[in-house]
Amino acid sequence: MSDEDLTRTLTDGGVPLSDDLSPGEKVGRYELLHRLGQGGAGIVWAARDPLVGDEVAVKLVPWLEPRAMRQYRRELATLLVLQIPGVVQIRDEGEHGTFVYVVTSRIHGEPFSSLAAVNRNPKSWMPSVLALLDILARVHLAGVTHADLKPSNILVDDQGRPTVLDFGLARGRAGLVHDGVVEGTPRYMAPEQRRGEPVTPRTDLYAVGAMLLEMITGTPVPFPPDLKDLDGRPLPRGLDSQIRRMLEPDPADRPASAVEVLWALDVDPVPDPVRWLGEGPWSVRQLEDLFDDVSESLQHLAEDGARLLFDAGQGDPARTVEVLRRWVRAGDVRWTEEGRIEVTRQELERLGARGSEAPEVRLAERLASGVPEAEVTAEALQLADAFEAASRPGRALNVLDAAALWVRGQPEEAVVLQRRVTLRLGRWEARAIDEASGMVAVSHVAPELRADLTVLLRGFRAALAGAAEEAQDIFANPSSRVSPAVHQWGYAMWAFAARQLPVDAHRAVIEAARADHKVERTFVDRLNANLAYRIGDYQEAAHSAERAAEGAPNATRSAEQWAIGAASWLEVGDFERARELALRSRQAARQSRNAVVEFEARWLLRMIDYRAEVELTPSLRFVAAAARIGARLQGMAAFVEAAIAWRSGHTLAGALAQRAATELATRQPGLALLCEALCRLHGRPARASAELGSAARALPPDLEVQVLALLHLDQPNATLQARGEALLDMLQDQPRDRRLDLLSLAECREAILTAGH
Repeated sequence: MSDEDLTRTLTDGGVPLSDDLSPGEKVGRYELLHRLGQGGAGIVWAARDPLVGDEVAVKLVPWLEPRAMRQYRRELATLLVLQIPGVVQIRDEGEHGTFVYVVTSRIHGEPFSSLAAVNRNPKSWMPSVLALLDILARVHLAGVTHADLKPSNILVDDQGRPTVLDFGLARGRAGLVHDGVVEGTPRYMAPEQRRGEPVTPRTDLYAVGAMLLEMITGTPVPFPPDLKDLDGRPLPRGLDSQIRRMLEPDPADRPASAVEVLWALDVDPVPDPVRWLGEGPWSVRQLEDLFDDVSESLQHLAEDGARLLFDAGQGDPARTVEVLRRWVRAGDVRWTEEGRIEVTRQELERLGARGSEAPEVRLAERLASGVPEAEVTAEALQLADAFEAASRPGRALNVLDAAALWVRGQPEEAVVLQRRVTLRLGRWEARAIDEASGMVAVSHVAPELRADLTVLLRGFRAALAGAAEEAQDIFANPSSRVSPAVHQWGYAMWAFAARQLPVDAHRAVIEAARADHKVERTFVDRLNANLAYRIGDYQEAAHSAERAAEGAPNATRSAEQWAIGAASWLEVGDFERARELALRSRQAARQSRNAVVEFEARWLLRMIDYRAEVELTPSLRFVAAAARIGARLQGMAAFVEAAIAWRSGHTLAGALAQRAATELATRQPGLALLCEALCRLHGRPARASAELGSAARALPPDLEVQVLALLHLDQPNATLQARGEALLDMLQDQPRDRRLDLLSLAECREAILTAGH
């Protein structure tokens, strides 16, 4: 069959060239914008997700018979659970009329062949070729064959990094003849695929060889390809022979896998680790020096990255460098200008999920091997439980999002859906709630449950936005159809919203939760700790937080509650107990790799020692570690170190106070005011004394009096003095000698009454 005949068969007998969709219409919840392309594999539209506002790609393929549909969903789930770098992110899937649709992230880039249009020298695009082969190696190991690789299905970004699109034909190792139609793109189609025989990874390698030949010669590839066009061309080492092998007519004569081609071509430059580590073999501790991380790190990137690198390379220099090459090609890590490895916590999580011993890999293997869906679902739920218990909610969610693809319409869908909802609620983000709303809207669960979840999610959104009364109206009569976890989250959000209501309304939420037999007692303790802290009943807050920590479901929740308990005992003045709980919080947060809670615990330890008048020196390392996480935490760290520096007479006090004032200005204005007042004492830029004094009127009395005391020390003022004396009278029942945020009340009194005399 000629290419012209094959093309006619594909377009006439495959996806129709026209359909009744038009811009503005919806597929599922997605609003179609404009068509991106059409061919034998399906129709692709640019679309908008109205819930989260993202632009996405919606691909429609002909509806498949049930068995093929299950296989199709299994393969999508396999790709999703493995999070293979370089494979477009799958976001949703469903049915629309006579079509099945798959929603992916919208990738902006140029077709793979554009690399040759920019630079005809193959050496310039070899890194992209290696990256593509690495992606295919991972996809094939997952048991998936793409079967329609072509330049338009592989987009490269401005760094030359490829992303593979359109897995609509990836139906495992079965043949690609459906209703008598051979599926694929003729120009890059292997001989066995043209004959309608089963496809394998070697089929994809044929397509890669055809693309490379076309890019080198600058002309379309005929069938069969004319390999004489390669003769005499100056090509990178091994490229000529590998293209010839990939284009062999008999699949048995082609390379067995993309890994085999990589071995022959891999010439990626890698900064020489020997300059830091010596000749090897290398230990985990030595490998930590390769990572770009700060000392006293709160994220433990070097520690965890080195462990993953050691597990993959076993300390052998050659194997370790090969692993690093793969990580860099995939975009999982980057080299800094100094030749060290830069990586994020999220990237480390993905690397951990793809390790040879990772449970996600075993789950994907079970999927690919045809294990019954109910059995795989049970395993996925157990795996999600284990990840949640280990404080790895991101990995739990990834597994369950994948499971949602193969449980569509099955009895287990309701369980999986509600677990996905609760994990997204755990992010405390409006976008995550919107994502959950979208999942519920397209689910196949019972209409009553779908309606209940939709209403609750509206309440969660209102609570997060501070609409306390709307949230209260929704949560006051919880549904009996939702799972206990979703039910409990309703109280969590209701209590969160109630912080904007009078104390009695807040207390009523706690009492309602206490009377509800579906709500765990330790969860009620958690809610009660927050209420008690709000009203200043610090001993009750501490006791409730300790009970909640002891019964928490994982290390992250324990760490959060130990921190609340430590903060409460700090306010009481029991520094020994506060220090004990802060140390527990730090250990639990470190165990769960929760950088924010670990920061809070370490911050509390510094503040406990400061208030207990332990002799300290300021730590710039703590400020630098906090800056790696976020501006607010950097400001908080700078504040406590500024206080320590001021007490010890260190020259850093003014600079640290200025940094804290800048970072906390909109996030914690009370502490920012205190820092500005400290800046004035050190000649640092700050607002005028009168302006700061006026702004301080909005602060709680114990914080306001500290600001006034510092301002009066800097520039004595009768008005400030009178206000300060009135505040001291108001606070006369409070301990006088115990330090507050910066000063004790005794020090405030001395500054206000004696300064200027």
